[in-house]
Amino acid sequence: MSLSGTDAHAATDPATLPPLVRRALSAARRHGFAYACRPEQGRLLHVLAGGARG
Repeated sequence: MSLSGTDAHAATDPATLPPLVRRALSAARRHGFAYACRPEQGRLLHVLAGGARG
């Protein structure tokens, strides 16, 4: 998580985000939560999780 991580997604096309990420960002905005992961961090987490086994 990072300060202003939620706002960092403002320039991201929502259609390019997974549904769960879109829902999480929507909830973060509704509740004034500014500390979501930045887009770069989300991409890194996605790559790391893709290499996890069982």
